[in-house]
Amino acid sequence: MAPKAAQLTLALSLLLLLAQSAQGRRNCPVDVLVLRACLSGPGGTSLLHAGQGGQECCPLLGDLVAFDAALCICTALHGRTIAPDIDQEVPISLILNGCDMSVPTSFQCPQ
Repeated sequence: MAPKAAQLTLALSLLLLLAQSAQGRRNCPVDVLVLRACLSGPGGTSLLHAGQGGQECCPLLGDLVAFDAALCICTALHGRTIAPDIDQEVPISLILNGCDMSVPTSFQCPQ
């Protein structure tokens, strides 16, 4: 009996440890390179500079809640990815509004 109790205790401890470490991190569930390419537009022309709000990219964000969508856009615009041609000063609200979402209250891109 004692070995089973020890195994159960160890298993529960590992589950708690994994749950705590997962809560501290938030990652974008969308492929950021694909999102960045979409925001860049064809031929590297920024959709955002062409007067479009990035609506073409909304299907990539479709099932996300506004917080996760904003996080993904931050990662795409400010992350160190391959295409540095997107204006990083573009308001996230412009993109989210084009997708019928709004920026969560007091949201700021992680540094």
